Order: sequence, then structure tokens, then C-alpha cells
Amino acid sequence: MRSLYLFILLLCINPLVLGYSAQEQKDKIDARLEQLRQTLLARQSPGFLLPPTISEQARGEQSRDAMRPYVALRFEYSLKDIRWRGNDTADLPLRVEWKTAKVDGSLSGTAHFVRIDDEWYFRSFDFLLFPWREVVLASLVAVAFAAVILVLFFRLRRHKATSPASA
Repeated sequence: MRSLYLFILLLCINPLVLGYSAQEQKDKIDARLEQLRQTLLARQSPGFLLPPTISEQARGEQSRDAMRPYVALRFEYSLKDIRWRGNDTADLPLRVEWKTAKVDGSLSGTAHFVRIDDEWYFRSFDFLLFPWREVVLASLVAVAFAAVILVLFFRLRRHKATSPASA
């Protein structure tokens, strides 16, 4: 009987422990975002916030791409929106608003996190970059679609002009 009480007690405590652990992980991710913000505003390299498994060359490229002469930088997000992809990976949709001496801007994206040795790292800084590749690809698809429509239109028009009129 005593073991049954112990078992029930453990079942009741376990969700509390898991909830605290999840909140603790959310707080660590929140702290990482603030650390990135402070690092970028101080115009320092954020490379240390990337996983240690990334090569130095990739770390340097990612850091250079993320660094701008920010005057203001803000991340808008809700920790409730974190999508857990297992115990060691998480995605957080967010909006980045920044201001430099010459440009103001904002982007919506997703910050991807990976946990190594109980430390959260950014998988990349892609959420800080304008998606040029996607924009160019979408533009090329739109131009190709428009070209196909024009070709079909002129073929149909020529076909109507050469066909005999119905009586």
C-alpha cells in the first residue's frame, strides 16, 4: 500500500518537474536571444552563439552576414510559440525589427535552436537576413508563368485569325 502512495506521489510531482524544466529551457532560449541582441548592438561577432560543431569558416560567414551597424534591434516573439523538435532542438517564430543609420526594416522568420551540453545555440542567423534567394526564385517563376500566358494568348489569337469564320 505504501508503494502505491509513493507511485501516485511521483505521478503528481513529475508533471511539475517537467513543466519547470520546459520553462527553464524557454528562459534559456529567451536569454540567448537577448544575448544576441546585445552582442549585435555592441557590434561584436555573434559567432560564439553558434554551435561549436560548426567550422570556423562557416561561423565567420554567418557572423559577417548577421552583423550590421545596428542603432536599434528588437525581437518580437512569444515563448508560447516555441515548437519543440525533440529534446535538443526548437524553433521560435519571431519578427525582427532593426534600425541602422541609413535603413529601417523588419523581417518575419524562424530562429532555429539546438541544445548541446545543456547550452542553447542558434543553428544559423538566417532569420536576420533578407531571403534574397526565395525572392529571386519567386520572381523567376512569375516571369516564366507570365511568358507562358503570353505565348498561349498570341497562339490562340493567331489561331482565331487564321480559322474560317463560322456561318
